[in-house]
Amino acid sequence: MAHTFFDRRAFAKVASGSVVSGAILSKSGKASGAKSQVWRLVMPFPESSIPGQTGLFWAKRVEEASNGRIKVEMLGPEHKIKPFESFDAVSSGKADVAIGSPMYWPKIRAFHFFSNIPFGLNAVEVSSWLRFGGGQELWDETYAQYNCKPFLAGSTGVQMGGWFNKKINDIKDFKSLKMRISGLGKEVLKRAGADTVLLPLSEVPKSLSSGKIEAAEFIAPVDDLRIEMFKAAKFYYWPGWHEPSTNVEATINSKVWERLPSDLKAVVQQTSSDAFLFMLGNYFHKNSEGLVSLVKEHNVKLEHFPSKVLGRLAKLTKEELVDIASESKLSQRIYDSYTNFRSMAVGWSQIGEEGFSSARSKVFSTF
Repeated sequence: MAHTFFDRRAFAKVASGSVVSGAILSKSGKASGAKSQVWRLVMPFPESSIPGQTGLFWAKRVEEASNGRIKVEMLGPEHKIKPFESFDAVSSGKADVAIGSPMYWPKIRAFHFFSNIPFGLNAVEVSSWLRFGGGQELWDETYAQYNCKPFLAGSTGVQMGGWFNKKINDIKDFKSLKMRISGLGKEVLKRAGADTVLLPLSEVPKSLSSGKIEAAEFIAPVDDLRIEMFKAAKFYYWPGWHEPSTNVEATINSKVWERLPSDLKAVVQQTSSDAFLFMLGNYFHKNSEGLVSLVKEHNVKLEHFPSKVLGRLAKLTKEELVDIASESKLSQRIYDSYTNFRSMAVGWSQIGEEGFSSARSKVFSTF
């Protein structure tokens, strides 16, 4: 049996500050007397986390913007759907929608292109690729094989490179290094000779302090501050080469999606766009505060990966991606589309975003 997904009073704080398109609200309102449908939702995130809050935001906005014609309820534990089985639950029809990330359930390894790629597209670039560069069409084609319709509905933005108890001066320093890391970054570091492990988050600080592992990455300052990683390791490395922008998606069962009238499809699309901005902005704000706290209050030492190390990691990443592309014709098409867009985007990002950031840091600096 489903139970209500969100506490309406508690959600008011989460949902504040974002406005769904008035045109959509108006259009939905015309059919306010229509019979409501209930969507069963699953997600692998705790509701207290920023991704979990994004799921709350998405669910509430869909209900509000549809004038209650779509209600979203979380499937309870009695349904025995494990967090990383969320995609399968939507695919099979056990659930109607999942808020999660493609990196959690790669039926084919090319799913990673819709989540995050080491040295890949940042949050702005990936949203541009999906909307204007052909990425959404490839994503739709890929997920259609599994009876799912995906939407970009969140992003962590760029992450940090991780916590280390020894300095990384050369690519050889990764050899036999026991590190907690997830996603394709894990596969790249395996190519560099690292001994990668995927531990539950609750075990990471203790394992790092005890020497069971020698390095670990999770997400970014706000998350690392919350679990007190600064007590477990000496050096906090940047940039987050392995996860320039980890995407969160709203994945809807294809049959459920196709039954929607056009105005409710527009509601879901707009809500997913709002959720993307909600999560990205939330992370940027809290990471900005969190980094200041780590450095100024907890005396964390920031270290930049040496250029020669980043160069070698980039070459190993290309080898990994070429292997993924070779797995099928569809994987090759996704790889070609993504990498071609990246080749074009790098030029403008370097001149525009990076150029401005470099100039600004010469005038204004936090540290």
